[in-house]
Amino acid sequence: KDMQTFLLFSSSAVDSGTYYIGHRNPIRLDAVAYRYKNLTAEQMSPTKRYDYKARDGLAIEAYLTLPKKSSGKKLPTIIFPHGGPISRDDDSFDYWTQYLADKGYAVLQMNFRGSSGQGLEFRNAGLKNWGMEMQDDIEDGARKLIADEIADEKSICILGASYGGYAALMGSVKTPDFYKCAVSVAGVSNVFDLVKDNRAFWSSYNVVDEQIGNDNKHLKEISPVNFAEKIKIPVLLIHGDDDRQVPVKHSIQMRDALLNAGKNVTYLELPNEDHYLSNNENRVATFKAIDQFLDKYLPVKQ
Repeated sequence: KDMQTFLLFSSSAVDSGTYYIGHRNPIRLDAVAYRYKNLTAEQMSPTKRYDYKARDGLAIEAYLTLPKKSSGKKLPTIIFPHGGPISRDDDSFDYWTQYLADKGYAVLQMNFRGSSGQGLEFRNAGLKNWGMEMQDDIEDGARKLIADEIADEKSICILGASYGGYAALMGSVKTPDFYKCAVSVAGVSNVFDLVKDNRAFWSSYNVVDEQIGNDNKHLKEISPVNFAEKIKIPVLLIHGDDDRQVPVKHSIQMRDALLNAGKNVTYLELPNEDHYLSNNENRVATFKAIDQFLDKYLPVKQ
């Protein structure tokens, strides 16, 4: 009540999160709790800005994390687009990124057009753009890493969750010879179904139509599930059976389409799991599955 004591939370790429009790008089900060106490700064890899230009000249803000003690050249690489898609990545702590860097991968996160935090015009550039320039922005980041000799062009995997999972699947459809493997966690595979399931038929205005589109033919053309025969690379699908944002049927449909096309697909369904890997056991199971998949299809040379 006397306004002399406060709680402070601090984090960074190499600080998973520390809580402090602050005192005003005398001025003092005391660390009292940690989000991941066993993850020390010495274990983690710094993240730096790595901006580039998309093929049409649009400036793309991106963040690059390199494995510690690596040469920084010709590395096996994970392209890691964010979910949303109206969201953004930055240089704060990200347990996915740190896990991948610890395994020995370079990790690129990019704020493709349609991401938030860079103004209305940039955000609106992603409207009705799924699978098109938004997808090109992701690929262009990977190509910039190759041009700068950071990524090994023969050892690039695309991995993502939610919209990022969609981007992983769509990337394997649009550029079947570019990526070595793809991982989709709670990813959209059937854009037609996603839009149809989220339309409010009692309203003349549907925000999902504005965000993604309402041309049924086009929605089917940007749905990876309809183009399983084009995919040449191994695919890992992971999905919670209680996901309300992107129902599990998206990964089931994608699995079945890939199996029917004779493709290499691994499927993991998480029991009683939502869209966010909220259950600790399922989160561990997810990372074990990713670990085994990457070790098999994108091994890091020691």
